[in-house]
Amino acid sequence: MKYNPESLVQILLTRFADMMILNMLFLVTSLPVVTIGAAWTSLYYVALKILQDDKGEAISVIKSYFHSFRQNFLIATGIWILALLLGGVLFLDIRIINSMEMSGLQVILRIAVGAVVLLFLAALQFSFPMLSRFRMSFLSAIKNAVLMAIGHFPRAFLMLGLTAGLVWITLLNKYTIYTGIFVWMTFGFSAVALIKAKQFLPLFAGIGGGNTGKKSGEETEEEEKTGG
Repeated sequence: MKYNPESLVQILLTRFADMMILNMLFLVTSLPVVTIGAAWTSLYYVALKILQDDKGEAISVIKSYFHSFRQNFLIATGIWILALLLGGVLFLDIRIINSMEMSGLQVILRIAVGAVVLLFLAALQFSFPMLSRFRMSFLSAIKNAVLMAIGHFPRAFLMLGLTAGLVWITLLNKYTIYTGIFVWMTFGFSAVALIKAKQFLPLFAGIGGGNTGKKSGEETEEEEKTGG
C-alpha cells in the first residue's frame, strides 16, 4: 500500500474533529447529572467504534452516540444511580472512621474501606464500557464489571492512576486549571476514553455468550439504520 501523507493528515484531522464532537456530546448529555451513566456508556461506544475503524472512514459520531444513549439509557442510569448511592455510603464510612480515636480497629477499618473503594472505582470503570459493548441485564452488568475489576486489577489500577494523575495535573496551579478547563471542554474526555478503550479492546475480545452477548458491528449498524 502506497504511503500518502495527505491521506494521513486528513484521517488525523477527521479523527480530531470526531473527538471534539464526541466530547461536546458527552458534556451536554451529562449536564442533568442523572444521565452521566448513559453519557459515559455512549462515550465508550463511539470510542471503541473509532478504534475498530482501521480504514480511516468517517463515522457518524452524533448518530452512533445517540443510538447507544437510547439503547442503554435505563440500565446505564440504574448503574449510575447505584454508584452514587454506594459512593455516598463509602464517603460517610470514611468520615466516621476518620472521626474515631486512633486504634488498631481504626487502622483495620481504613484498610478494609480503602480496598472496597478501590474495587468500587475499578468496577465502575469497567461497567459502562462493557455495557456499550455487550448486551447485558442490570445485574449481569454489575457482576461482570466486578469480575473484570478483580481479574484485571493491575490494568484497572493503572487506568485509575491515569485519571487521578490527569486531575492532579489539572489542579496544580492557576495556569494548569485554566489550561485544563480548555482541554477537558474541547477533547479531554474523549481523548481519555480513547486511551482507555484501547486497553479494554483486548480484554473484551474473549467475552460473549449468555447474558453478555456481543454487540457485533453488523448488528449495531443494522440497529442504527432501523432505529432499533
